[in-house]
Amino acid sequence: MSFNTGNNPNIAKTAIDELFFEADDRTAQPNEVLATSPTFFKDGSGSVNGGAVITEVNQGPGLFKEHTEEQVEREETIRSGNKQTHYIKTYRDSMYISEEFNEDDLHSSVEKNIRSMGKMARYSRDYHAFDQSYGDAFSGITTDDDVAMISNSHTAMDGSTVDNLETGTLSPDNLDTLIRSLKLQDGHNGRKNSQLVTGLLFPPALFKEAVEITQSEQAAQTGDNDINFFSLIYPGVRVGTSIFLDSSEADNTNANTSYFAVSDNHSVTRWVKRDLKTDLVEPKYDNQNRWKYKASFRELVGPITWVGIAGSNGTV
Repeated sequence: MSFNTGNNPNIAKTAIDELFFEADDRTAQPNEVLATSPTFFKDGSGSVNGGAVITEVNQGPGLFKEHTEEQVEREETIRSGNKQTHYIKTYRDSMYISEEFNEDDLHSSVEKNIRSMGKMARYSRDYHAFDQSYGDAFSGITTDDDVAMISNSHTAMDGSTVDNLETGTLSPDNLDTLIRSLKLQDGHNGRKNSQLVTGLLFPPALFKEAVEITQSEQAAQTGDNDINFFSLIYPGVRVGTSIFLDSSEADNTNANTSYFAVSDNHSVTRWVKRDLKTDLVEPKYDNQNRWKYKASFRELVGPITWVGIAGSNGTV
């Protein structure tokens, strides 16, 4: 009996998969946000049936009003609408390795390329997650009202206009303006829901300044010894960043100056139909006698509605 990769494909696959699923450096980057980060991407995988997800927005009840004695109770009308269909996308890649090259490889080239392929699988997952949300939030990606994810002209289901777009460059005062905008944001019922900020998201160009503003003990960018409002009032806020918000990756026109605030009620959702899957096909199934290592995943990311999200393009 010969003990080799040809006779033991499961052993070969296990070894290759260990290389493929090794962590990459991005997981160790401080505050790096991945597609799996729950603060900024909700998990909607349980609602996936077939190849699409259909969503609707609920307006919700309105303001309670005073009633006189024995007055007939006011009956609330609950409305749902703004139906959207989100189609799951499939992502694939594969690598062929000749049987001879695999046998003669003296410099671990196969291992290096398998590791690289695994890193690119995770890179692709996170790239597409941001490309379908925060990375193109000011023009390309729309919400339930067919308006850009971050816009000053959202239409609520009660017919009112909602603005979740700010323009101030990053500073303590302008960050406070963005958080206050989120707090005072009207919902689809025309009432303020007092959205509490739980996450702040910045491009790499603003990350250092953002940490200084939000997490220092004293107030940032002043000569005074005042206490830092942000670290005192919002100590649990997740301050995140991503390489996919850099101008070299993101589609946002002002990518390097744009930043975002989200509450727990935001609806930027990641729907996973099938998590990352790998297969190793033996040379005997290929007419050129090559090993084939392939990987794929099926998912989609997108915002359902603008509620719970606010952003600034940092232009003023």
